[in-house]
Amino acid sequence: MKKILLLTLTKNHIERFSDINFEIDSAHRNKLAVGNKIIFREDVEIGKNVGIYAGNKIASLGSYSFSRSAFEELIDFRTGNYVSIAENVQSFGFEHPTNFIGTSPIFYQKNRKLFPSNDKENLVQHSPKESISVGHDVWIGRNVLIKRGISIGDGAIIGAGSVVTKSVAPFSVIGGNPAKLIRQRFPEEFQKRLAHLQWWLYPAEVIQTVIFNQPFEAALLELEKVIEDNPKRILPKVPLLKFLNLAD
Repeated sequence: MKKILLLTLTKNHIERFSDINFEIDSAHRNKLAVGNKIIFREDVEIGKNVGIYAGNKIASLGSYSFSRSAFEELIDFRTGNYVSIAENVQSFGFEHPTNFIGTSPIFYQKNRKLFPSNDKENLVQHSPKESISVGHDVWIGRNVLIKRGISIGDGAIIGAGSVVTKSVAPFSVIGGNPAKLIRQRFPEEFQKRLAHLQWWLYPAEVIQTVIFNQPFEAALLELEKVIEDNPKRILPKVPLLKFLNLAD
């Protein structure tokens, strides 16, 4: 079980966050201040140009990604680059076993005042998967519920109000309860070219020269040309503990 850390920000911490253009308000009216508190798992990693616009809980977000959701449960939630997360996106709560005779945690948890004493050897093993992995260039609409233990592929779009119970394929548009495939964002040929190109590994100053709202074939050709001879890549996320000089 990973530790949850509560950190009171100092001037040095704020300067470090400023160096990577971390923001808490997309309108730039509010900024981090000395004495603010942040909460995060010890294994959180962070990219550059990241925005968390709800609450003070920090999840692992890739570069040029933002979230308007609060990550209240502090599970292992990780995203790639250029990810957009709308309001009130949440994971499912703790999942009870469905293949046991009884569904109560009394059969697999201990040390809770609600339950009678249980010897360790009498407890049934139950280790629900916790993590949620989100690829690059993913858009998650508001009020989405996501089951723990799943992955969301690069370029996917999840419609508002969806309940996502299964892993999501790259470049798919899904929605509903339970969420189902609505359509593919692009024809298969274009999906292969995008997966090969991996434009989301390049910094914004490289790809913003492309006109993204022109016809797709023209935009893709232009993007391929821009990236072809450009060696500059987005640096990998770094552990937040190390970044803030808190690691041992």
